[in-house]
Amino acid sequence: MPSFVAKQASIRTPLLSGEVVFQETFEAEWVIGAGKRWVYGYWIPEVERVALASGKTVWCIKIGKTNRANPLTRILEQAFVFEPKVVAIRTDHPDYVENLLLTAFPFVEGVRSVECRNTNPDLIREVYEQNPVERVIRRTT
Repeated sequence: MPSFVAKQASIRTPLLSGEVVFQETFEAEWVIGAGKRWVYGYWIPEVERVALASGKTVWCIKIGKTNRANPLTRILEQAFVFEPKVVAIRTDHPDYVENLLLTAFPFVEGVRSVECRNTNPDLIREVYEQNPVERVIRRTT
C-alpha cells in the first residue's frame, strides 16, 4: 500500500480521550491520479464494519481536499480516530474533483458534516475514473 510520509518528524494527533499520539506514516487503501494537490475520503473503520455487518454497502465517508503536499496533516486535523481508513486522489483540480464527488453521493442523515456522504471506496474510484477531469477542465476553461 502507498504511504504518505509526513514532512515533520511526527504529527500530533489528539484523541477524544485527550491523549496525544505521534504518527509518522499513513497508509491509504488506494491512491490514484496525478497532480500536486489532493482530494481524499476517510472514514472510521468501525463505521464500515457495522454497515457491512448490517448488509449495507455504503457508509459515512468524509470527502475533502487540501493544497498541502501531503493529505495526512489535513486528515489528522479532522479525524478523531487513531487510524482512519483513507483513499486519495492526486489532482491539479481539487475544487472540481471534490465537487464531483460531493454531488455524486447523498448526504448522511443525522451527521453534521456537509462533506460526509453515503458511499464506499469503490464508488468514489468509479465516479472519479468515469469523469476524465483533465479533459473536462480543458473544455470548460
